[in-house]
Amino acid sequence: MGPHRAKSSIVNIDIRIKEYAGIFRKDAGIMFCIYCDKSVEWRHKSTINSHINVIEDMVEAFLNTDIPLQKIDQLLPFFKKYLKEGGAISKAPTL
Repeated sequence: MGPHRAKSSIVNIDIRIKEYAGIFRKDAGIMFCIYCDKSVEWRHKSTINSHINVIEDMVEAFLNTDIPLQKIDQLLPFFKKYLKEGGAISKAPTL
């Protein structure tokens, strides 16, 4: 017989939102990022972490190169078109 998940280890959207407190919200059973207002699949932690990493990596890259975060707003159309997670990047005021 294969391994069985204990009932206490079953994950739901409310558990995910608690794990990432202050980053996501729930609306009609869908998890949304509070920074970019994009829906994020909650069932796989790797998907959530990928979403968060895109935003964090972008902020870090801009800060390390002394590029003002306000420039992100001007680059959003480019990011959305050419980057897989480009639509997940927030506008400057929410970073």
